[in-house]
Amino acid sequence: MRPGLGGWTLVGKAQGNTSEWAPKSAYWYNSELIRPDTADDLTSISAAKNEGWLTVKGSKLRVCYDGPFNSCAVFTHGLNVSLSELFLNRFGVSVAEGYSLPSLADAFNVRPPLRYCCAVREQRCGLNFGSGCNSNTNPNTGSRDTICRIGCIGDRTGGSCRLDDYALGIGVSSCYDGHSCFETGTSTPSLHYRDRGSTNLAGAFEQTAYIYVQ
Repeated sequence: MRPGLGGWTLVGKAQGNTSEWAPKSAYWYNSELIRPDTADDLTSISAAKNEGWLTVKGSKLRVCYDGPFNSCAVFTHGLNVSLSELFLNRFGVSVAEGYSLPSLADAFNVRPPLRYCCAVREQRCGLNFGSGCNSNTNPNTGSRDTICRIGCIGDRTGGSCRLDDYALGIGVSSCYDGHSCFETGTSTPSLHYRDRGSTNLAGAFEQTAYIYVQ
């Protein structure tokens, strides 16, 4: 782990078009590290997970979506737990920043080309959602059609537990995530996105996102 970055500790990196941090990946909550030899290296863009993911307790995480210091958003959860504990046992976590799809897109500096402005009837933003309607749903077990590990997901219609029309963040699912609309999996790109606006954009960002705790 790499502490001392303005009070933040680097604990992980998500490379956009690889699947280490897919919605159903066990790396979110297990004790296995990813490339520990380069996990503390800010110049390495490979996906990584260091010991700090398991051991450093915090009440906030910060995602810098395009490099170690750029396009950053803070997620204040107030739990004072490690990220392995959060993603293993804390579900449907709201954050103090109160993000929406448009405001998170602005923080991550992905508008344009994405818009996230039209026909979003329902959305969930925060940490570790396994359902669009039941915040206590565990995303780690069973078959899930909706997962949001870090970020926002949304839908064009109201009243549905499956939010699959809009997705932005790390480990987020949608109908265009490489699986069907009715399941999530381990092969979805880590930085998958979907914006079902007038152009119906979907894909994966190619940059590396850096994850810090405090």
